[in-house]
Amino acid sequence: NVLLLCGDTLSHYVNPLDSNLAPVIGDGVSASLLTYTEEAQEAYFELGSDGSRFYKLIIPDGASRKPTREIISESKVWDISESRNLKQLYMDGAAIFSFAISCEPKAFNSLFEYAGYSIKDIDYFFFHQANKYIVDNIARTLKLPQDKVPNTTTNKYGNLSGCSVPATICDTLDEIASNGLDSHLKVHLAGFGAGLAWRNAIISLKSGFKAQKVGLYSCL
Repeated sequence: NVLLLCGDTLSHYVNPLDSNLAPVIGDGVSASLLTYTEEAQEAYFELGSDGSRFYKLIIPDGASRKPTREIISESKVWDISESRNLKQLYMDGAAIFSFAISCEPKAFNSLFEYAGYSIKDIDYFFFHQANKYIVDNIARTLKLPQDKVPNTTTNKYGNLSGCSVPATICDTLDEIASNGLDSHLKVHLAGFGAGLAWRNAIISLKSGFKAQKVGLYSCL
C-alpha cells in the first residue's frame, strides 16, 4: 500500500496584481491510496524533462540556491514591478503554452504506441488542468472524444499544480465512484509544467475504486 500525498499553495507566491497568473492559480492538496494486487491490470508510464528551459516557469529567489544572471540570461525573469518581485512566480505564458501543445501530443503518441493501446481503449483522459485552452488544444490535436476529456477543474478551482489530476478524477467520478466503481475503467493521466517536465500513464481504476467529492477549504 502506498499513500501518495501532494500539496501546492502557489497562490502564496503570486502577486494579486499579476494579471497573468493571479486569475488562474489555485491551491490544493490530494491524497491517493494505491494498492497492489496480483490481479492488477497492466500499467504503462512515460516521463521526461527538458532542463534547458527551466527558467520559463520559476521562482527566481525561491530556493536555497539563487540562480545568477549568468545562469539565466533572459532579462524578463529578473524584471520586478509592483505586480512581481523575485520571490514570486515568473511564467513565460507563450513558451509554456507552446511547450504543452507541442510536447504532450508527442509524448502521448509515444506511450500509446509502446503500450499497444488506441484512443478507443480509454474511458477517460485526465490531463493536468493548466488552463482550459491548453487542454482543449491538446485534445483537438489528438482528436480525442470531448466527452472523455474532463476540462472544468480550472474554471472551478484554478490551476492546482500537482493536485490537478487527482482533483479532476474526483470531480469527474465522485457520483459513480463515491461508494466504489461497479466495473473497472481504463484511464490515461498526463502532467506537464515546471522543469520543464512531462509525464504520462495508462492505468486501470478497478471495480471498487472510490473517489470523494472535491472539498473546498479556506487556506489562510
